[in-house]
Amino acid sequence: MMVNCLYASLKLSLFYDRIRLALYVKILMSNKKVKRIHYNKLIRDRVPITINERGYSCKTSRLSLKRFKQELLKKVDEEASALPNLNKKQEVTNELADIIAIINEIKKVFNIKDKDIKIELQKNFKKKGGFKKRLFLYWSGDINYKTNERRYPNK
Repeated sequence: MMVNCLYASLKLSLFYDRIRLALYVKILMSNKKVKRIHYNKLIRDRVPITINERGYSCKTSRLSLKRFKQELLKKVDEEASALPNLNKKQEVTNELADIIAIINEIKKVFNIKDKDIKIELQKNFKKKGGFKKRLFLYWSGDINYKTNERRYPNK
């Protein structure tokens, strides 16, 4: 019985030491002028938790549905913009997973069904074709050709 009491007392003491240490770190962090990096972008749910676990603070807010839709569409561009700089299969796979997660969320908030996407895929394939031939366009005299790509420097 005496050993159990000593063990419980030691465990409680360690618990309070952890709390004191956490408070001490928090006080140190609050007294220190922390540099702020402004992102102004949509983030995943666990990002603030990770930031706090690292001992830093952040400011977040919950978006309206209308703003959330806008930010999701911008997020696809942000994630996809990393792809041209990647070479390794694992890096590409990681970015594709992020893009697919965002696309799935977009489908949910815009109420887009898989069958709707399948129909559009078929229409696009019929109109534009696929990528089997690996064609690369250098220039065109067709001033009505519409594109929404970024301009990349010649390599």
